[in-house]
Amino acid sequence: MPKKKEEYIIVGSDNFWYASALKSPKEVEESLKHIKKHIAEYGENGMLRVRLPEKFYVFKARLTKEIENKKAR
Repeated sequence: MPKKKEEYIIVGSDNFWYASALKSPKEVEESLKHIKKHIAEYGENGMLRVRLPEKFYVFKARLTKEIENKKAR
């Protein structure tokens, strides 16, 4: 498995996944600013967010295993 570059994700305390595939801490900060300023752009199942979550959590993602689904071919 080739070594992958770091990747970050942003999840809110409301258990909503706000961003993924962020490549640097700078990109994380830019995304957080955008999320905070434009929270109404985020939502699921037709329900948009009306307020910010209490907290945001930034995780560094790391691939631990890759599993091929042979039936998906």
